[in-house]
Amino acid sequence: MKDRPDEDAVERYRTIIDIRNLEIRLFWQRSNYFLVLNTALGTGLFVVRGHGFAVLLSLLGLTSALLWLCVNLGGKFWQVRWEQRLHDEERG
Repeated sequence: MKDRPDEDAVERYRTIIDIRNLEIRLFWQRSNYFLVLNTALGTGLFVVRGHGFAVLLSLLGLTSALLWLCVNLGGKFWQVRWEQRLHDEERG
């Protein structure tokens, strides 16, 4: 009976590590998607330079960059949250 809380603590610890690692992977995956999108918009901007589409592509690039920033801040929030939970689990 005494071993049961230790098994539960180990399982919680493993779960928290797995979730933290998932958040890190998702952070980089989302960041790569935005990098590809911004690269495509930047390339398109240089290709259609001097046409009416340049302003549209510039606005789309700016919007994409701002969304990228917001998504990265949100991802960092969750990563820090799970790291804090991991730290709490290690201490307690």
